[in-house]
Formats: sequence, C-alpha cells, structure tokens
Amino acid sequence: MRGRPPENPSRQLPNRIREWRQARKMSIVQLAEAMQSNYQTVARHETGGNDMTLARLERYAEVLAVKVEELLSDSHRVPADLKELMELAQTLSREDQKRLLRLGASLKEPDAASPNVTPLRVANHTN
Repeated sequence: MRGRPPENPSRQLPNRIREWRQARKMSIVQLAEAMQSNYQTVARHETGGNDMTLARLERYAEVLAVKVEELLSDSHRVPADLKELMELAQTLSREDQKRLLRLGASLKEPDAASPNVTPLRVANHTN
C-alpha cells in the first residue's frame, strides 16, 4: 500500500532568512543577486513557500554571514525591545555608546552604596 510522500521537512523548520537579511540592511533584490537567483525565489524561501536544499541553505548562511543554525533556530530571536535598543545605540556617537555600556553594566551590579542590604522577605501567614 502506498501512502502520501512525507511532507518536506524544510517547510517545518523555522526560517530566519528575512530576519537576517533585514538585520544586514539588504533588500530582497540585493540578496537575490548575491544568491545568483531572482527575488521571487528568495521571497518564497523567506516564507517557506519553496523547498530548499541544504546547499542552498548553506549559501544563504554564507551570503548573510551567519551559521546555518542561526537561520533555523528560534532560540536566537532577539526581542523587539532589545532590537529597538540596538537600533538606538547605532545612532549614538562612539562615546555615547561607551556611556550606554557603562550604564548597562552598572544596572547589573548590586547597589554599591548599600552592600549589606538583604532583600525583604514576606512571610505568608494564614489564619
């Protein structure tokens, strides 16, 4: 008995080609040219509408200067607010970027003014 062929697994994988293309400030046409393809094919690859070979995926990774895993992984997604912060930081002068880094580092450190303060613990009492 013959069943249907299995669905192409490449359509079930996360696809971050568009995300990386946009992060690299590339248009879809520029990516298509770098891939020696046309923009319609790239658009279908970005949306998962076309099957993709491993060789093609490796070529996307090479052109976008990322690892293949980064094109397929959901775990590396950057939250929108962090992307916004990164975009803001790119508009700052180098000196202001250094200040922003120092501010971030200071927010991670415990309060230096009161090193012996312990967190308040609230007891849970039931009557």
